[in-house]
Amino acid sequence: MESKTFTGATEQGCTLIKVVDVKINTVTEEIAAKGVCGHIKDISGLSEIQKMEEEEYGITESDEDGEDGYYPDEESSDEENTADSEEREAILADCHALKVFASAYMHPELPVDTNDASSSGRNYFNRPSALEMESKEEAEERAQVLADALALKKLATDYMHPEIRVMSVDPCAFGRNYFNRFSAYETESSDEADERAQILADALALKKVASDYMHPEVKVTSVDPCSFGRNFFSRPSAVVMESWDEAEERAHILADALALKQLAVDYMHPENKVTIVEPCVFGRNYFKRPSFVELETVEERVQTLADAT
Repeated sequence: MESKTFTGATEQGCTLIKVVDVKINTVTEEIAAKGVCGHIKDISGLSEIQKMEEEEYGITESDEDGEDGYYPDEESSDEENTADSEEREAILADCHALKVFASAYMHPELPVDTNDASSSGRNYFNRPSALEMESKEEAEERAQVLADALALKKLATDYMHPEIRVMSVDPCAFGRNYFNRFSAYETESSDEADERAQILADALALKKVASDYMHPEVKVTSVDPCSFGRNFFSRPSAVVMESWDEAEERAHILADALALKQLAVDYMHPENKVTIVEPCVFGRNYFKRPSFVELETVEERVQTLADAT
């Protein structure tokens, strides 16, 4: 119990000593800055501050021997002060070392400062596992190429999109409007453009409806899996349709019948001219052929009938 009390008093004494040292240093600095005359009251008030701190930490002065009660044991207090100083120096040294390590890690480009001539190390940027770095000239050329490409892109954008406003920070810059210039083409208003777009949309819809009506055999293209409909040709009310083979046979029969009709007309009416588009085709005259039997004329036939009567 006594050791605990002694230890607690020692700790309070050390703490009070540190507080008093801070106050004394503060007052000393103010005295040095402003002069002694202006701080007599401050120094006299130091005892009051000490009394307040003594009451706060529960430490009283000894009236018997005239010694203050701040140092219950001079020898132990000196040892504790020495231990505290050594621990403080060790903590500060560790903090300084951590700061050095952190700076070296965050800034590998900084040179290494050392006083040891035998220390050596490899270069961070020239190590075998380092990424390939471009030289200063290559970096400058690359930056110039990118700048030129950016300028060309801006010029192309300005050329392709004249409707975009010109952004300028020069208050003296001015220019005429591209759309309101004297040589500009006449442009339609916003309402006219909307109406024109609506008319084109209606025409496109009508065209689609007409195509669907004129070509029912065209398949219906839909992206909705829920849509369905009956087949135009397989509906109950549909006209009976012939098969593909029957249609071909029917077309062949009609072609043969047309050819026979043409031959019959040519045979029955030899007087009809032959119509042909082939310039290389030629033929003799039916009535002027060498084997043609000469027929009597109408006058001769009439005269013969008159003589007979």
